[in-house]
Amino acid sequence: MFAAVAYRPKESFLRCIDFKDGFLAVAVAYLLEKRKIRYEYSVKGPQEKDFICEGKTGRTLLECKMHRTDTSERATHETLKQDIAELLEHSKSPLADGERVVSAVLICNYTIDIVRKLAEPLLDSTKGKGTPSLSVISYQQVQDLLKELG
Repeated sequence: MFAAVAYRPKESFLRCIDFKDGFLAVAVAYLLEKRKIRYEYSVKGPQEKDFICEGKTGRTLLECKMHRTDTSERATHETLKQDIAELLEHSKSPLADGERVVSAVLICNYTIDIVRKLAEPLLDSTKGKGTPSLSVISYQQVQDLLKELG
């Protein structure tokens, strides 16, 4: 018991773990800062948007989602379906200055294999509806996304 007290995490780390938008959002914000990519966090409007980034091709919406990973494939599929519907809705709503995003990315805590198997087919149904470019990526692909943005 005494050994556990000696290794208690720093308070700032505990706040990151308990952050209302999840540890994934904290990690993304850290990486955006590290790469000096301009962004706004928790952008208010008709719906709250996690991040709006100023990328090479225009504004990109980033939504971070943390979900249980010990669920059935069917439950994961339904969760991703709901997340993509929300991403679509958020990407269509204008920002405070009346501008719109050119692309929207859902970053989730699922592996690349799960994203490719379950999320990518769901994205096909959103194409051609006057929406920005939508994509779903795994946390494992965030570094690649940041290279594209920066």
